[in-house]
Amino acid sequence: MKRLAVGDEVIGSGAGTFAEYAIAAETNLVPKPADLTFEQAASAPMTGLTALQALRDVGKVQPGQKVLINGAGGGIGTFAVQIARSFGAEVTDVCSTSKVDRVRSLGADHVIDYTQEDFTQGDERYGFILVKAPLLSLFVSQRIHSVHLSSEQDDLFALRELLESGKVTTIIGRTYPLSQTPEAIACFGEGHARGKVGVTVERSAGRRGSVGPRQRRPGPRAGT
Repeated sequence: MKRLAVGDEVIGSGAGTFAEYAIAAETNLVPKPADLTFEQAASAPMTGLTALQALRDVGKVQPGQKVLINGAGGGIGTFAVQIARSFGAEVTDVCSTSKVDRVRSLGADHVIDYTQEDFTQGDERYGFILVKAPLLSLFVSQRIHSVHLSSEQDDLFALRELLESGKVTTIIGRTYPLSQTPEAIACFGEGHARGKVGVTVERSAGRRGSVGPRQRRPGPRAGT
């Protein structure tokens, strides 16, 4: 990869969160797509990579495969819906009433409102189910697989390509200024966020999210 230069806008991850400055290895960063806001860029790596690696590496999702995403209205869920669709899967999403319209807008083939229907009681079978914590494959003795996020630069480039092409969009449910980080954490902990909860850092023009001589940071920090 071409080395990053001072002033480059980047997307990735580094040491520390909820901070105005952060340090990251160059291998944990890739150039930020020009059309992405800094809020979207900062909110993409953790949840986007988790969804990508879960669907591609654990689920080995293929075109035409039936995939169910439980919790599709949250941070990982909104990425998973779009990535699964980009893989050509037939996607069924489970979410609350307040998130149904948002999830449909992401391209889900079917949406189940869990307040009205229990998907576990239906006859439909799925090749792969993505839930908030483990991943459950119904066709392999209901084995549970854990996903251990890996910040491989190749995967960052793959995520960047999905974002740049428009196949995947970062959904920001709500943002908080850095001074209200406790409120942001509380909002995330309640589990009612529609998409990502972001923490923003106001910086002078031309300095937000850029690579500096002694700091590399992916824009306003989004730690939830």
